[in-house]
Amino acid sequence: MKTVLCFGDSNTWGYVPGSDGERFPADVRWPRRLATALGDEWEVIAEGLNGRTATMDSPVADGRNGLTYLMPCLHSHMPLDVVVIYLGTNDAGDRYSLPAETIAVSVGRLVRVVRTSEAGPGWTAPNVLVVCPPPFGQLDPEASFANAGPKSRQLGRWFAEVCAELGCELLDLNGIAGYGDLDGVHLDAEGHAAVAAAVAERLRRMSVCDRQALQRRPADPAVGRGRRRTPATRRDRALPTGRRGRRRARCGLVRRTSTSGSCAEPCSTCCSRSLPTPRSR
Repeated sequence: MKTVLCFGDSNTWGYVPGSDGERFPADVRWPRRLATALGDEWEVIAEGLNGRTATMDSPVADGRNGLTYLMPCLHSHMPLDVVVIYLGTNDAGDRYSLPAETIAVSVGRLVRVVRTSEAGPGWTAPNVLVVCPPPFGQLDPEASFANAGPKSRQLGRWFAEVCAELGCELLDLNGIAGYGDLDGVHLDAEGHAAVAAAVAERLRRMSVCDRQALQRRPADPAVGRGRRRTPATRRDRALPTGRRGRRRARCGLVRRTSTSGSCAEPCSTCCSRSLPTPRSR
């Protein structure tokens, strides 16, 4: 059985649009619908919190910063095969005054946390699927998202650029699901169903790619002899030096060493060479 963690805000929690904090029944929310779509081979864990942002502390509520909570959350639910990050809606609110580019880069920081978490099977890194919020609907001119409409229409562009730089899967909800006009920032029941269907389809595709990658990967001689693979993110700890005193690094998945301090052959799940740093903006 595979496990997927859905890390999000009120749209993952199930906030009813236009309500005063009411919540959709569990079978309406997209994580439960996702579990139904994926079947018994998957366990779906919902981690949604009203007001959650990617990296910002809320001035009106405690514990809304996704960056500070993500790592303990990952280790609470490990081992995880996939982490779905659906954030950015609250970050676009007027109280934070963040441009769309900064919001996308903030979500990219969460991707890096997942990739260094050792929260996957065998102390590896879980796969990541980033979900980009759709453009906002009709907004209350006196509410906290009054000026966020134009910014929301720029999120898709910047999310695509950041995810391309990170080599990360992206699902842009623009054209797939929309926020209703009751408040402009929350999914209605139809929106939850559309998100669940789109995420399920993408996860199946990612699973097929994973199987194909495993079939192409050379057999690891350490497997089957009672030795656990060295977690890739531990490569920066004390490592033996080569004959000339140069530092040697070993990648737990590729099992090839070099004298340059990095893997001789980069791999997508554990080598920092495959995770480029976004350009300075």
